[in-house]
Amino acid sequence: FLVTDIFKDLVLAPNVSAIITAQGKTHILMVTDQLLQGNRYLGNIYPSIAEKKHLKQIYDTTKILGVYLAKEGYKGLFGCDFLINSRGDLVVVDLNPRHQGGYACNGLALKQKGISLTDIELATYQAEEVTLSQKELDKELNFAWSHSKLVPAEKGQIIHNEYLLNDIE
Repeated sequence: FLVTDIFKDLVLAPNVSAIITAQGKTHILMVTDQLLQGNRYLGNIYPSIAEKKHLKQIYDTTKILGVYLAKEGYKGLFGCDFLINSRGDLVVVDLNPRHQGGYACNGLALKQKGISLTDIELATYQAEEVTLSQKELDKELNFAWSHSKLVPAEKGQIIHNEYLLNDIE
């Protein structure tokens, strides 16, 4: 496969969540890092630790894909998975025109910014005007979050403990 080399020495797997409004505008909602075990998806963590140059590439690529999808008539949420290797090469490897694994956490995080993800979605699907400020969306939260799959990735892996807020050793 032509992309095999990019998987060698993988250092980060950022994910972007975005929305295309009914007016065809693409907004970046959240950039997180995927938690992977080999090529198995386990969850996401915010904020991404991607370098600024990679974040710019992620934004630029996502906007290009958003313009294309909008021209094809798509509106609503979508996401892209990226890979970054030890040489600093970044590639997009997946386009998900749907809710992604981090949807609920993204919604809760955006709520802390005064943004209702479900209201934005509903307005988009009803062809209503959606006004979003990318500057507001980009404001970093003063906390980190992560989520992981409840179903183990490998047979024999089980959840041993549950930690409540402020109860992490």
